[in-house]
Amino acid sequence: MYCQECVVTCHGDHPLHCVREWNGRYFASKMLKELGLIVQLGHPIGKRCCRPQSVLKDEFVVMHRNGIHIVSLTFYNTGLNPPKLCQAHYKQLLRIVHQWHHLKMLKSCPQPGKNMMGSPERDVDALFVALDANFCLRHCAVSNNENNLSLSQGWAYFVEDTMFKRYLSDHWHDIQEKSMCSNHNVVNMADAKSKKGCNVTGIGMVVCARHGMRLPNGIVDLQYGERCVSFTSNVISFHECKTYKYVNMDYAFASALHHSDATVLKVSYDIACQWHKKLYQQMDQMPPSLQSNLCNQAVTFLIPKFHLPAHITSCQWSFSFNWTKGVGQTDGKEPEHGWANLNPTASSMKTMGPGHHQDTLDDYFGDWNWKKLIGLGSLPFPLIH
Repeated sequence: MYCQECVVTCHGDHPLHCVREWNGRYFASKMLKELGLIVQLGHPIGKRCCRPQSVLKDEFVVMHRNGIHIVSLTFYNTGLNPPKLCQAHYKQLLRIVHQWHHLKMLKSCPQPGKNMMGSPERDVDALFVALDANFCLRHCAVSNNENNLSLSQGWAYFVEDTMFKRYLSDHWHDIQEKSMCSNHNVVNMADAKSKKGCNVTGIGMVVCARHGMRLPNGIVDLQYGERCVSFTSNVISFHECKTYKYVNMDYAFASALHHSDATVLKVSYDIACQWHKKLYQQMDQMPPSLQSNLCNQAVTFLIPKFHLPAHITSCQWSFSFNWTKGVGQTDGKEPEHGWANLNPTASSMKTMGPGHHQDTLDDYFGDWNWKKLIGLGSLPFPLIH
């Protein structure tokens, strides 16, 4: 413990230290400015200037890692206008803050040429994505796109609707082979899901498996089961027949990836062992704006840890996160972390018009991403990176 004069003397070269003063009941935080410390620029510590000039309002604010400090700062008065000098530095500060916010935004996921330089062929720079479907978020056959159009039109999380439906119509004849893996009811018994009165039986989603963010244009409506798809006047109709059941998820995957230039991909899907077999072929049949040459990318297909034990032994070896280099402790179940938050809204959204239904979900996904973003600040830096 020191007296006020000694504290000021000892902190001449440490003006940003935090000190406490006994007020008779407890130690209260005090700024060194309040105790009389003055920082004189251009002079040795402890020496006073013959023509000192204080900054405007005698309030020089410093943002330090231990907090925000108001420092009593003086400099030699040369006759120049101090406010103009301060204003020039303030503009520099604003440019730095602008660039800092931009760099923090780009840091979230690896993007070659934007937030990473040099060779991208490293596991640490891989883009982790996870796919999943939610069959609670159904939509009843209410209204149509002509009378209830989405305002987003592919600007947010859902894909652009017109091109998506045209793609479905063009691929009604694609046939999905039976799965050779065990417990693949999602493939072999798709028609068991009730779809009475529904034109959408759920949504398929592609998310960042590293940070949990919902990816732009990575969400599609699902028409689940064995049926044909025909495209007439912006309306899809369904008829019972054999069809390629992954067509919706293929489109969501291609749409989400077309925003990224990453060349190292880690892809998690609970039926990846079956889904990936024709994926390369399907990518070549995407609309030109969504085509991605996966052959030129280092792609690793994985199955989430929770689902892996239900697969046959060969799948458990080939698609395991635990046996894959460069994935850390990723579990691949990131899409499902948000279902519990979203499912209670299903009953109120299922009778909305199709456009309102999509826009409402876009709003929920935006809220999820925002909460994820502001929550990253409470995590240790290594976990964020």
